[in-house]
Parts: sequence; C-alpha cells; structure tokens
Amino acid sequence: ALARKTGSPGLVNASLANLAGCHVRLGEYGHALELLEEVLREGPADEVVVRINLSAAYAGLGRHRQALESADQAVGLARREERGEFLIDALTGRSDANQKRGLTAEALADTREALGVIEQLRGRLVPSDFMKRGFAERCRELFASAIKLLHQAGEHRQAFEIAEQARARAFLDLLATREMQARPADRLQLAALREAEKELKAKGI
Repeated sequence: ALARKTGSPGLVNASLANLAGCHVRLGEYGHALELLEEVLREGPADEVVVRINLSAAYAGLGRHRQALESADQAVGLARREERGEFLIDALTGRSDANQKRGLTAEALADTREALGVIEQLRGRLVPSDFMKRGFAERCRELFASAIKLLHQAGEHRQAFEIAEQARARAFLDLLATREMQARPADRLQLAALREAEKELKAKGI
C-alpha cells in the first residue's frame, strides 16, 4: 500500500513480488500466481525472484511443466547475472519440478550443483553470516534431497557417501557456530579439522 502511494512502478512490483513469495510459503499458490502475473504484466521487476516464485506457485498448483519452465528461466537469469544465492533457489525449484516429472538424473544434477554453489558461497562468509543467511538449513535440505534421489536411482553406495558427507558438514557447521566463543584449544582443534577436510577433498574423498 505504501509503495502504491509513491507512484513508483519499480517499488510497487518489488513489493508485489515479495508479497507473492509470502503467499507461496503460506501455501496460497493461487493468490501468489495472481500477484506474479500482475508483476509480469506491469514490469519492471527483479525477474529472477519473480521466476523463482512463479515456479513454486505452479508446483503448488500441480502445474509441473510450467514450474519447470519458470525454474529453467530463473536458472538461466541467475547464472548470467552471477547471483549465487538466487541460483541455489532456482536450481532447487528445477530439481523439484524434475522430480515430479520422474526425471531423477536431471533432478540430482541440479541438487548437486546447488550444493556446490553453497560451498562456494560458504568460502566467502564468516560462520555467523553463513548461519544467519540460512545456508546451513538449505544445505541440510539439499543433502536430504540428494540422498533420496540416489536411493530412488538404486545408487545406494553413493547415497551412503552423501549421507556421510552431510554428517561431516553438519558437525563442521556446529563447530563453526561456537568458534567465536571458543577457547584457544578449541580453535586449534577446529583449525586441525579444517586442514583434515582440505586433505580429504584433495584426495577426492
């Protein structure tokens, strides 16, 4: 309402897109879709955000082909604009849409790419920032999705390896949240664990 009073189309559409995202999270997909269609008609808007929310709204309404199309557009835009945080959401949406259509290999590829993007972003943030921005929770959800997809594909050994990787990552995240208040000995232990992790990664483990 305040945005409309300004008369700025950009502010109005940004507010509508964010409001639509709230309706998606509440499961009110029809209402979200109406708002997003209004945004697309009126423009300008942050198209990456709009396409991600559109994909989620279509998926909630069972319109999986359209969900896939919107997620695919969001992935392309996020890659071109180098917006890692939004690329994670776009890849997750596309993975979900492919799962609904029975395309397990494609869904797994997107889930793995999203995990890779999270790891890249993790390297640029201090632990407290990483946790505050919700990456740890998204990481857990993506690991769970990857394990499920590998199990469905009959790749049980890989599913077990991903589960072990998820367990190790959760442990490191737990240690990282305590790092700022840790005693000197704890900091040394955490540094040693990180070195061990680097060595394992270098060996392909």
